[in-house]
Amino acid sequence: MEHKKAYDDFLIQKRTPKRGLVVTYNNEAISRHISRYAGFQALLSNGIKDPIEVMRVYRDKDAVEKCFDDLKNSFYSWTVVFFL
Repeated sequence: MEHKKAYDDFLIQKRTPKRGLVVTYNNEAISRHISRYAGFQALLSNGIKDPIEVMRVYRDKDAVEKCFDDLKNSFYSWTVVFFL
């Protein structure tokens, strides 16, 4: 199982006689992981070498995708279908 280490790190498993297996979050390990890794991202590009330009292109693409999603969802929310 490839995720076993993550399960062992971030979940606490305990067996009890009445309830059987009880699984809870390991909040301390989760907080340590978030404080160390949250807010980082990596972008790889075969063509663009300038990191500022890579971020600009990525953000522009994301903005365009969000606009299309807004258009699509607003269109479907106003569509009324009548069945006779």
